[in-house]
Amino acid sequence: MSVGLKLVHKVPQELTEDEVSQCYKLVRKLRPMYIASREPWDRKSKINEMIETEGMEFILLLTETGDVAAFVSFIEKDYLYDIPCVFIWELHVHPDFRRQGLATQLVYQVLERAGNGDTERTNKCADSNEIRDEQTLAQEENTGRVYLRSFRKNLLALQFYEALNFHEVEKLSDKYSVYMVHEP
Repeated sequence: MSVGLKLVHKVPQELTEDEVSQCYKLVRKLRPMYIASREPWDRKSKINEMIETEGMEFILLLTETGDVAAFVSFIEKDYLYDIPCVFIWELHVHPDFRRQGLATQLVYQVLERAGNGDTERTNKCADSNEIRDEQTLAQEENTGRVYLRSFRKNLLALQFYEALNFHEVEKLSDKYSVYMVHEP
C-alpha cells in the first residue's frame, strides 16, 4: 500500500459529505461510458444510488489529509439469479494514485470478505486489521463468488479483472456490459 494511506470500511451513512463528493467525482469520469452504453446519468440519481442502495458498503483508501485516493463499493450479501454472492458495484482510483496497486488491494479486500481471497496476499496489502477481523454472515452464506459488471469499452478494467482471475459470464453480458465472476 502507498505510504500514508489509511484503509477504512464504512457503510454509506458513515461517509462524510466530502467523501461522497470525492467518490462521485471519481465515478463521474466514466460518465461518457454510461452514456455510450445508453444508461441514464444524472448527478442526483448516481449519488442516491451510491448512498441509498440497500446493503452497500465502501472500503476507502484515504490520504493523511482525508482525501479519497481509491474506493470500492460492494454489496456483501447479494444475489445474482438466486445465487448468493458478493457484488462489486464500483472500483475507482484517483488519477494521482494509479499504478500503485491500490485497485488490486481493494479487490483482494472484497475477495477476502467473500471467503474467496488470498489471505496471505491480503494481509501483506492491508495495514489495517479492522476489515479482516470483521467476520460476516456473507462468508457463511455465499458461495465465495464475487461478481462485477464493467463497460465493454473499458478495456483497461477488463484486462485488470482478467489478471485477477475474473472471467466473463457470457449469458449475463450484452453488447455494452461485461459481467465477470471470481470463483473459489
